[in-house]
Amino acid sequence: MNIEAPFKTLVILNPSSSGGATGRKWPEIEAELTRTLGRFEHAPTTKRGDATTLSRDALRAGYEMIVAIGGDGTVNEVVNGFYDGELPTVADRSPVLGIIPAGTGGDYRRTFGISSKLSEAVASLAGRETKTVDLGLIRCSQPGEPPHGVLRYFANIASFGVSAEVSRRANESSKLFGGRLTYFFASVSATLAYDRRPVTLLTNGDAVKQVSLNVGACCLGQYFGGGMRIAPKADPGDGQFDVITIGGRSPLSMMAMTSIYSGKHIDKKGVSSWRARQVDGTCEGSLPCIIEADGEIIGEFPARFELLPGAMRVKVA
Repeated sequence: MNIEAPFKTLVILNPSSSGGATGRKWPEIEAELTRTLGRFEHAPTTKRGDATTLSRDALRAGYEMIVAIGGDGTVNEVVNGFYDGELPTVADRSPVLGIIPAGTGGDYRRTFGISSKLSEAVASLAGRETKTVDLGLIRCSQPGEPPHGVLRYFANIASFGVSAEVSRRANESSKLFGGRLTYFFASVSATLAYDRRPVTLLTNGDAVKQVSLNVGACCLGQYFGGGMRIAPKADPGDGQFDVITIGGRSPLSMMAMTSIYSGKHIDKKGVSSWRARQVDGTCEGSLPCIIEADGEIIGEFPARFELLPGAMRVKVA
């Protein structure tokens, strides 16, 4: 019987995720990993941005798979290490991302069916079966910086409008109630306080859409916001964003759109969806249109969202 050797692996651990529970569970996680992978290296993060540096350095040192243990923010930092500026960190191979969910949202793993149960998530790291997927690239702005001066990659979804405010509030909360309730409470408070933005979106340099925006999203995966199925038809490996906008709705009607958790909101009033490789966004109002990616605040409009086809692989069972 021929058993394939596992990838040369670095495990990047965010011990602060889940309110510090991930760090406390590390002995249990380490034991599961050892049973599945045998030999591996690991490194904890101590501050924001560490996972990007660790990921980039590991790829240059010959590691094949980088496992992110944490939430979607940890995944985001890891995949940003797959690039150095606008160039791939390594040119001779496609990096492999492994995921052990241990954070507030855990949305990216849902599209692949990666379990939130530790033993099952670790089991998916065995062998060498992977799925080739796309990445997104954001060029956006920050106050006091040149337009499009921020460069950031994302694995799952980049969204703008009230959803970015939800992410900000969720990240600033104590997260004592777990992922779904944290995002639910953040969604209620942010939606009630949010004023729609007059946004113009240019698709593939051609088609123009103007919308009084509640929420917009360029989606590789299907889920965001702690389990909301914003893009039910999205496939992270099909070479296209699923672009979703929700506009012209009152705060109360947004709160009543519970069908977003099942993906049945797509045909509701004010919801539009289309596919694209590139989206340019501008906001004409006096209020900024904030952008989040994989649950992390990135910047604001004007912005460009670009799709990078087949940029990495995800480790699947």
